[in-house]
Amino acid sequence: MRKCSKELIYAMLLICFLLPILSTPVIAQDGEIDIFTIGTAGPRSIASWDLPCADTSIGDYYTNSALEPLFEFPFNTTGVFDEFVPVLATNWTFESRPTEMSEAGFMAYDGIKSMDITLREGVTFHDGSNWNATVAKWTIDRIYVIMGNINGCISTLLAGPYGLSITRLRASYYDRVAGWEKFATPSWNVSLLAGPTSYAEWGYSADYYNYYPTIAGVTILEDLESGGTIRIEFNQWREGPGGLTGWAGIRFISMEAYKDYFTVPIFGYGQDPSFPQDNPAVFPGHLIGTGPYIFELHNTGTNSGSMKRFANWWNSSAQRADGWHKVERVGITGFPHTEAGYATRNIAMLAGDIDWARDRSWEPLDPDLMATSPFIKYESLGLEPMGENIVLNCINETYLRYWDEINLNISNSNVPGYEDYPVFVFGVVEADDTIIAHGINRAFRKALSYAFDYNTYITVVSNNRIVRSGGLLAKTHEHYNPSIPLAYHDLTIARQALIDDLYWGPKVAARLLTVNSTKAEWNAVAASDPIYKMEYNWDAAHIATRNLLITALEDIGCGIILEEDTPDTYSRWFDGTYSFPWFTTDGWAHKIYYTAVNSLPLLYGYHHSPGVVERDKGGSIGVISDWPLWYGGYTYILPPYSQFIYNAGYNMAFSFNVTCDAILDELWFCNETGEVELYDALADWSQNFQYQNMFLGNDKQGHATDIDWEVEWQWSTFRFNLVKAVVGAKAKVIPGFSVGFVLSASLIAFIGIAYKFMKKKEKL
Repeated sequence: MRKCSKELIYAMLLICFLLPILSTPVIAQDGEIDIFTIGTAGPRSIASWDLPCADTSIGDYYTNSALEPLFEFPFNTTGVFDEFVPVLATNWTFESRPTEMSEAGFMAYDGIKSMDITLREGVTFHDGSNWNATVAKWTIDRIYVIMGNINGCISTLLAGPYGLSITRLRASYYDRVAGWEKFATPSWNVSLLAGPTSYAEWGYSADYYNYYPTIAGVTILEDLESGGTIRIEFNQWREGPGGLTGWAGIRFISMEAYKDYFTVPIFGYGQDPSFPQDNPAVFPGHLIGTGPYIFELHNTGTNSGSMKRFANWWNSSAQRADGWHKVERVGITGFPHTEAGYATRNIAMLAGDIDWARDRSWEPLDPDLMATSPFIKYESLGLEPMGENIVLNCINETYLRYWDEINLNISNSNVPGYEDYPVFVFGVVEADDTIIAHGINRAFRKALSYAFDYNTYITVVSNNRIVRSGGLLAKTHEHYNPSIPLAYHDLTIARQALIDDLYWGPKVAARLLTVNSTKAEWNAVAASDPIYKMEYNWDAAHIATRNLLITALEDIGCGIILEEDTPDTYSRWFDGTYSFPWFTTDGWAHKIYYTAVNSLPLLYGYHHSPGVVERDKGGSIGVISDWPLWYGGYTYILPPYSQFIYNAGYNMAFSFNVTCDAILDELWFCNETGEVELYDALADWSQNFQYQNMFLGNDKQGHATDIDWEVEWQWSTFRFNLVKAVVGAKAKVIPGFSVGFVLSASLIAFIGIAYKFMKKKEKL
């Protein structure tokens, strides 16, 4: 667990006294029924569930139990198609593309042309309507129509509060022709898709003219009242950047309920006035799907809500025979995504006010505290494929040089070691129209990577709740190679990296420092005349990491400029502003997210350069897709909705590099042998050349359950149907307007937490 201040401890002790007085749980009105309550802490309180505008939030717990996909991977999958588990589909067959030479000069393997899918019969939606091929096609068509802005159906929404979510998600369903045409094979050529082609029977809208949908469309092969067969034809060679987060991640909704919303994204979980949760005359209701539980409500004021069991769920009889899917009602209680929120959730779990909580990097528990209670079972789920990194800004490298070579009209930067190097128009605009862009050169990034004390981070800060990072590929990745070196704590290597650099070497020498200077001498320079002061963004979830970074900087004679950030790092990188953090700071802590399977789309997004799009000089701003605004004096802009712009959290280190691009490109077309070789090359480039991230750790994960309940974990997401009450367990209450802590248990639990945090602070 992370550190906690004395002020926070005192405040939480006061809360422990007051909450039992102020809280009044809502008791079930229909007698003694089982209520299972979970506690969650992020990554954001509540967002939207509809796929065209969805954002990860605590609402995912509702979505995962209300809506279902065609198939899903089990929890510990390796990501191969053979491991798909049928959900709304029962079986499927692939039509493969031929192995062919690409125009890029390498063989293209393992392409997928189409997929025939047999749909499950006997499935009904929460509103009683049937699941069939017509509904399946309607749901998929709806997403592509909205995401492609076909017929301009969302143009007016892009500038609103949900516009960022909509445009960011487009990359899962549409891709840019210019990025893939150079890989054409005799039977596959995306350049033929450019222009006024169509998705199904709808034409492209003007603002997506140079993009193509990742699938060509859905054809109904067998149309039945219940079930049927569909064919999905793919425009990409294989999965493409949208990958399984695109076509295979679609969860299906009732066509009967949402027939009026074919071109309209549905916002919120009830908090948006246009889509209320309690007025069927205005809106039919949220999350009307085929899943085991029906969404009831979410109270944004208390950040809590509930769901009820769907008695007609297609898998209910089979699961009830084994004791599952019998819990009548489930509740969700949200805690703040902060250190205080994490501590409060620990207390609530120990006090019995919540029955289950997941332990992962976004919402951590303290397993040691859970182990002190005889009323809690804690189960490990292994390592997460993600963890905390410190992102280091590489804005000064190869890709910017390319902009210069094409004569882009750009201004100077203040990148240390690259003061006279040109950068792109985005950044902080000074009074004299100079563009100030931050970033630290490769030598400094290497030095900092070796100056950081990873052992203290793992053993003290994180209390052994993490393991050292696997690097670019998490240790759960199928192609993770432990033999590829990773930076470790070695101040000799760190200082030598600065001394050997043409820019930093003279600055070190001017301060009379050598590689043999003592730690005290390097620290004294940091305090009096720092070699450089790194500008760093941080938030409440990464205080301990920030403190260790300060120590690392001091040990190489440098200081820090702290830019305190918003409380929620996850939200930070999705804020819609013109001043992008990767142009205005040198680094920041972040939970880099990689899926357990099919991580290539995310690697591609984080590290691949999007290219540039030529525009006519002196032209107008153009259509909406040209955001950020194109300035008429410039010949080139970054492409709309690419992995670079729209604050999608992509390429946060700004590590555009032609070597990296070439590796990522070819990975889409590889067979197994080629993947092993190229993933090794990519990891080596990242960990021993570019140093775009300081890879801190991969989080351990697990979950804690009240002993009155039994929980089975099968999927990467949590499902309420896989919960059952232990025989003789007490009845539960519905979570109400606040969490009512049991006073004595809360005090005992929090005193233990306070003591533990204070002792840990002494160690740091």
